[in-house]
Amino acid sequence: MLIRFYKETIHPFSISLENATRNHFSKFLHGTRYGCQRLTQATLRFLFISLPLHRIPLVKQLSKREINLFRRSIHVSQHVDKAVAAFSVGPKASFQLHPLDRRQMAKARQMREEWTAKNLSPLESEEEKRICRKQAQRFESLIELASAKRSTLMDFDREAWETYDALNFGMIQEHLLNLDSLFSSTAFVNDLASWGVDLAEAMLAEVLAKSLAYCQGLDGKEIHLPGRHGMESYVIREFHFGKALPGYILEPQSRYAHAWVIARGTQPMLKKDDIGELRKGARESIKADLHPDSITRDAVNSALRQNAVRTIFETRKVKFAGHSLGGALVSDLATRNPEKVAKIYTFSAPGMGRFEIERWNDTLEKALVAFDMQGDLVPCAGLYLKGLHIEIAQDQNRHPIAKHNAMALDKPFKASIVDNHRENARKSRHRMAALQRLQKRVIALHQQRMALLYRLPWR
Repeated sequence: MLIRFYKETIHPFSISLENATRNHFSKFLHGTRYGCQRLTQATLRFLFISLPLHRIPLVKQLSKREINLFRRSIHVSQHVDKAVAAFSVGPKASFQLHPLDRRQMAKARQMREEWTAKNLSPLESEEEKRICRKQAQRFESLIELASAKRSTLMDFDREAWETYDALNFGMIQEHLLNLDSLFSSTAFVNDLASWGVDLAEAMLAEVLAKSLAYCQGLDGKEIHLPGRHGMESYVIREFHFGKALPGYILEPQSRYAHAWVIARGTQPMLKKDDIGELRKGARESIKADLHPDSITRDAVNSALRQNAVRTIFETRKVKFAGHSLGGALVSDLATRNPEKVAKIYTFSAPGMGRFEIERWNDTLEKALVAFDMQGDLVPCAGLYLKGLHIEIAQDQNRHPIAKHNAMALDKPFKASIVDNHRENARKSRHRMAALQRLQKRVIALHQQRMALLYRLPWR
């Protein structure tokens, strides 16, 4: 049966994919071609293993549960693009040497030359030339500082940070143009469509959460994001979680597009100057890691009281994107207005407490897509929210910090679905085992103390 099935159906389909029609596969799905009532599990398993999922028309007719029954993991490599995969703007550790990589250094030199050329232009006024000279000097100072032998991000002063943010913002804008070219090309394939995930939108959300959210000083700037009908214009509005932890609202200029709310993770840059902290929200983010309940409740409540957040929830549907701590913040923010949630993307976000899980309804469960890197320790904390959790496995990122911070979806990876209930049960078992070990240790210490007291010579 399987040999005949392969010769008559699979082999011709693999030779000329264009000749296989949806009608043929719909008849084949219901068993009318071979006179059987239904396909056996072995036949379906043979079909799903033999052919790529995105090339089979009948995949659209099967439910997600049936697909996940036979293919729990998918290798994603069809959309790889050199210009997109070369993008490296993202969160970096404060102690990391050489804060500017090779591509950032090349971009900094390019921007320095552009400002120098504008300064030499005879069409510019004296005031504009003065601004051009100052910008060229800033990029020159940034290049010298980053080229020092043992330089780190902790060596940056306020002017260097402002130049660094301007450099990253320029690279992000170029990367968004590359993404738009990739999404509109025929080479791009949504390999995660069988799980109900828009891979293009997920890649865009990763750039917003891991790159744009870590830049500062973007309030009021305009940015163009790839959409269904080309590049769409957005205006960036800044708000704060708590006292200083920044978040951004991307307000679309089109009346039909959804808004974005993005939040960054921990950035422990506690170096100060005469004005204050060099990176806003550094202290707030560290407090959030130490006391997650306070930041996810009090900080989100303070964000909801701000005019920009209230206005966007009253007028539009919202998509959320957050990395690490930012994933927990946007998830909690989404629970306050579930009817306005269009989609929630989290990347390497920690789990939540039982208070947030109790407020997580079916609407939010359908909207959540959480990406976790295999080997990353941050998602192990807390309990998984109900929704689609995808684990990403890559070979090139082996360091724990690199796994947590690196861009994942723009390179080849292996995606696997995580069973939320099983993982939460495992976490609960491990937590109970840890508490039992701690209890036994406390009892043993108490017994040793009592034994020592009884041996003392009392007078």
